[in-house]
Amino acid sequence: MGFEKSDADECVFILDTSGQYIIVAVYVDDFLVCSPSPNGIKWLHDELNKEWETRDLGPVKRFLGIDVHRPNPTGPIFINQGVYIREILQEFGMENCNPTKVPLNPSIKLHKRREDEPAANETLYRRLVGKYMHLPYTRPDLAFTVSKLSQFNSNPSEEHMRAAKNTLRYLKATIDLGIEYSDTDTSQDILPIGYCDASFDSDPDDSKSTSGQVFMLANGAISHRSNKQDCVAMSTMESEYMAMSEAAKEAKFLINLLESLHLLKRDEPITLKTDSESAHNHIKNNVNHARTKHIQRRHHFIREAYQNGEIDIDRIPACEQAADVLTKPLTYEKHENALKLLNMRSISIPVDN
Repeated sequence: MGFEKSDADECVFILDTSGQYIIVAVYVDDFLVCSPSPNGIKWLHDELNKEWETRDLGPVKRFLGIDVHRPNPTGPIFINQGVYIREILQEFGMENCNPTKVPLNPSIKLHKRREDEPAANETLYRRLVGKYMHLPYTRPDLAFTVSKLSQFNSNPSEEHMRAAKNTLRYLKATIDLGIEYSDTDTSQDILPIGYCDASFDSDPDDSKSTSGQVFMLANGAISHRSNKQDCVAMSTMESEYMAMSEAAKEAKFLINLLESLHLLKRDEPITLKTDSESAHNHIKNNVNHARTKHIQRRHHFIREAYQNGEIDIDRIPACEQAADVLTKPLTYEKHENALKLLNMRSISIPVDN
């Protein structure tokens, strides 16, 4: 049919001719189709029907468990997983629980279960955390929580179970929370902005740090990640430096994806924003070589990407760091600020959606 496969994602196909521009994302037998022309979508449907029996379900309302709401066909797009969250609360008998304001209590440092600590029901714990694994698609505010809780799947304690149930209470308070994508200046190229942060020596068991990254496009998060670093950092600067290197890899992937969609027409770097002055200076000037020469070569990826002009680095105040919520539990005030920085808000999507 003339489509080309994206080099960045083999499940994305693009048709870009003088008369048609269509993007198709495929997951098994579910197709998500994007086109500025309804005629293009109809043509695609008719062509597919020549080989298989397909159904056109109209404007997207739900895709792979994600609820999509767009009251105005040309207005903002809102996504959440309110239906799925209600199912989780009902399954675990928490639909009438008392809500809480944060997903994890910042005053509690979760650690591996010790022999003198009571064990939790492993099957129940794993089932609950397994349900959480599907939520960060539309809930970057839960990415750190899910990553942290999943580290104790093999041997959970009662304290871990209480923390997991606390997350259910947070879900009760934020059932309809999601991401809003709003209009941007169409005269400019589509280019994400990245935020990167790290929490140094945050794991009480192995002293490893936690990295957090989020990329924003159309005023909403399109990619985010929270993960424990794979080696011990010797300083705050080092943990931030390694986190930025991982974020640079994702930035390059996003550039490749947007180029394959024919949405980037000029060579412009993606900006990574950090609140670490030392990491910022080290990437640009390598001023601390004597203190960082032991770092594994792969973590220097960020400096090479910056020198090649693929990544730009911008330093911001800590209060503007959107990735902070991806590195550690926050107090209520800081958590609310993080939701604002991520442009997350609650909207009730019709049940028949």
